[in-house]
Amino acid sequence: MMKTLIFFFATSLCVFRLTAQENTDSFSFTPPEKKISESLYNKITLIDGRRDTSFMGIAQTGMLNRKARVIPDPAISVQVNNLFRVLIDNTAKEGELVLHIREFSFAELTGSMSEKGYCYLQAGLYSKRDNMLGQLATIDTVVLVKAMDVTKKMYRAGSSVLTDFIASNLTITASQSTLYTYDEVARIDSIEKQTIKLYSSATLTDGLYKSYNSFKDQKPDATDVICDIDNNDIRIKDGKGKSIKPKPKEVYAIVCNRTAYIATDYGFYPLTKQHGDFFFNGKVKSTANSGDVIAASVFFGAIGGLIASNSATSTYEIKIDHLSGGFIQMKEIKNVGQPDSVY
Repeated sequence: MMKTLIFFFATSLCVFRLTAQENTDSFSFTPPEKKISESLYNKITLIDGRRDTSFMGIAQTGMLNRKARVIPDPAISVQVNNLFRVLIDNTAKEGELVLHIREFSFAELTGSMSEKGYCYLQAGLYSKRDNMLGQLATIDTVVLVKAMDVTKKMYRAGSSVLTDFIASNLTITASQSTLYTYDEVARIDSIEKQTIKLYSSATLTDGLYKSYNSFKDQKPDATDVICDIDNNDIRIKDGKGKSIKPKPKEVYAIVCNRTAYIATDYGFYPLTKQHGDFFFNGKVKSTANSGDVIAASVFFGAIGGLIASNSATSTYEIKIDHLSGGFIQMKEIKNVGQPDSVY
């Protein structure tokens, strides 16, 4: 089974190496083309959960496609409030929305004939009632645009996806069956993990998992797994009972003797659990001619590596995204030998 690719941006933004003279490019929301009548809300509050609230990824500017840090101008909190005031009209009823932005990043890649721009948005909308928050909707998406000069088009696409997300929920009432405090929304990751068996279980179930959904539910697709870790060997039994090596492209993860191994283009790497998250050290593809890109705007598929026309391999510490199983680059591991993989 081929895996669906869901792209994720690198989260180790702090390791971005600036040139001697920092190059920046400003992002601001495009004003919405129409207003929403009869909105149930006339106020919005932002909970900005991004790791770096002053940085929104990397764009390419000028004739030479210089890498530039994307910065919000003005701050995202100011922009969201300004956007909201333009989005509603005088028919809006009294009510408060709470927008929780978890990720909002841009990245560009240059091809032979055109450029590709990506915007990654992960956010939640809540309705406030008596100091409690009821969830209206969530969004976790990547928008792709193509053009000869893609930067402005990419910004407009990013602006539109967040604007449309807010606009489509202005006339909806949140279910009151599950309510959160502001603090709970701000740490929603830990609350979500409590409901995922992969994260809440003390031990993992041996077997082969073809998808992240089966892995997070700890429901293996096959249980005939034979492990010989000392010889870097993992095998499964096929339909005829024959022992065969599993193909990483057809597997998400394998658990042997309660230890999980994640499948990548380069084989299987052991997962370790630290501070409530799963990590592995392994090789991923990276751009060969843009060192700053690998530090600040690389993004990965659920299993695949970086999309780039020219590529090399590097070793990184990578975290598993608990919502989708995607790979999130944390930091490059330098001056080490090849990572141990079981293939």
